[in-house]
Amino acid sequence: MTTMLDFSDNSKYNAYIQSRNNEEEINEIGSKIKCLTESAATSTTEKTNLSNIESKREKLDSLKKEFNRKTRQHRKELDFYHNNDGLPNL
Repeated sequence: MTTMLDFSDNSKYNAYIQSRNNEEEINEIGSKIKCLTESAATSTTEKTNLSNIESKREKLDSLKKEFNRKTRQHRKELDFYHNNDGLPNL
């Protein structure tokens, strides 16, 4: 059964139209909020991933420096043994 609305008064009709427009606007704003919330969650995840990348980069730089330091140390030691074939006098 369909309910017939009484629009005998123009102000009632305008109020009805306004309420329908408000409902549509509320639904539209709700959809935008949902979309922006999802976008914010994605951005937060990406930011966290970037932080992890930075810490890994710092760790890599640290390991690279340590590797280079040890390489120089071993080269010096090899040069010493290469240049000094004999045993030291005791």
